[in-house]
Amino acid sequence: AVYVEVGTGVWEIDGRLPKTVTAGQGLLEPANKRSRVTNILPTQILKLVSFQISDPARPFSIQSK
Repeated sequence: AVYVEVGTGVWEIDGRLPKTVTAGQGLLEPANKRSRVTNILPTQILKLVSFQISDPARPFSIQSK
């Protein structure tokens, strides 16, 4: 789960259309799907609160190439 505290971001999740989320809104990122968030207002900070439940043996994130 991701909550946008400040700013506006665009989420790109494999297999889905991009979604714009602004301060006060949130979304659920599906398990085992690559995702990327982009700050679309470079003059404003994008602050997120993220909560994840996962297998502790698996990495939290994997850097993209």
